[in-house]
Amino acid sequence: MSKLSKFAPNRVWVVTGAASGIGLEMVRALLECRAVVWALDVDEDGLTKLMTEAMQNGRDVFTQVADVTNCERMVEVIAGIIKKSKKIDVWINNAGIQKIAPFVTQDPTVFTQIMRVNFESVVNMTRLMLQQMDHQGDGVILNMASVAGHVPAPFMTSYVASKHAVIGFSRALRAELILMKSPVRCAIASPGFVNTGIIERGRESGFPEWLSWLLANPKDCARETLAELAAGNDEIEPTIGGRAMTTAFRWLPTITVRSSRVLLTRGLRDLFLNRYHVPKG
Repeated sequence: MSKLSKFAPNRVWVVTGAASGIGLEMVRALLECRAVVWALDVDEDGLTKLMTEAMQNGRDVFTQVADVTNCERMVEVIAGIIKKSKKIDVWINNAGIQKIAPFVTQDPTVFTQIMRVNFESVVNMTRLMLQQMDHQGDGVILNMASVAGHVPAPFMTSYVASKHAVIGFSRALRAELILMKSPVRCAIASPGFVNTGIIERGRESGFPEWLSWLLANPKDCARETLAELAAGNDEIEPTIGGRAMTTAFRWLPTITVRSSRVLLTRGLRDLFLNRYHVPKG
């Protein structure tokens, strides 16, 4: 029996950004382990599909349309979960968005929104969960960061800034919780490039099609993350690509950042000709 299959059952899990990508695969994995799962997302259609799928597989999942940037509404959502399930054992801050663009031409409102979803909501949800879990006497908070929180990349300033902030915040909070002998764990997961909707792909901007073989499978990423969390690891680096990039950056930071320019190519010809495609704002 895996560590997750031992850890997950009889615990109440909440996953934000659960209608697609890594969040969806986390919900699927947890349901297989007979966990009590609440799936939160702004995508009502996606949540409906998830519920239908779960029912077809003989599983029960709770779904709730929720915008993590609306803190007042999230207080009500959390109260509803507590009323129904009595507690929250694990809260996973997974919701996130991204927009690739030059910083100087990116609409400031887009930058602000990315920071609100990717960082500010993590801070707010973590605060609410700490209050609840301290009251319960235990709990785990997992904040989904990214390799972009360790390694800077051009034309991803808003996303990189948000994920660096998540990592710094989570590590500082963890140190604080340890000193205070808190019963709550604060963990971070930093995946590499994963084949989800957040990866923009195409000829003009986003992850180049010719390098799509580098993208990790969201199912594998989700299950590896959950297994590491169940094993008690608070610094999780799922995906081989993510671990390779963070390791390379530790030892060869300048070369690693320069090598990220390959993401601006559209084929080997561009790479050989030192030709890069700057995304539009």
